[in-house]
Amino acid sequence: MEQMENLRILIIEDNEDDATLLSLLLGKLTFYNLNIKWANTSEDGIVNAVQWNPQIIFVDYRLDTLNGLEVIRKIQQHNPEPDLILVTDYATESILAETIQYGIDDFVVKNKLSINLLDEVVKRSLLRTKKRIKQLNVLLVDDNLDDLELMSTLFQRLKSWNFNIEVAQSGQESLQKVEKSQPDIVFIDYQLDGYIG
Repeated sequence: MEQMENLRILIIEDNEDDATLLSLLLGKLTFYNLNIKWANTSEDGIVNAVQWNPQIIFVDYRLDTLNGLEVIRKIQQHNPEPDLILVTDYATESILAETIQYGIDDFVVKNKLSINLLDEVVKRSLLRTKKRIKQLNVLLVDDNLDDLELMSTLFQRLKSWNFNIEVAQSGQESLQKVEKSQPDIVFIDYQLDGYIG
């Protein structure tokens, strides 16, 4: 029989009903040996994130004195290791953009919570944790220098991964770098000088 993963999960949520629901659903994930802790204030959440050192932290987007993004930023300053999952009331493009901007690993929408969804979230989290130690070579291909700088910055904010970033500003240069460095991931602008991505 396969050994169960031991996981410490911290829930930072000021609404007791929401925290209870999330905790109950997580508790039904029978493939893991979960130790779940609830922090009902942002301050308590930050302290537990540092001292208890959980592997996964669910952070509500709207909290008491600080919003979830501010809490996440403070956690990242003191303990960059845990996987950070933002819990929101709804999914919008701006929230997705903030998730990327803040280097948040994943997000879930409260009214979509289910055992299956949380199982997928935990599986992705474990996968990211295991891949942290592996460096991923990423090639960014764009003839616009500003776009390349923006993409590089976004990748560097994804703390869960160990990225080695290379850039190419033309289709020809990208072909040479693919052959030479064999990147794990290639992001290509659709329109390049002389090429279609």
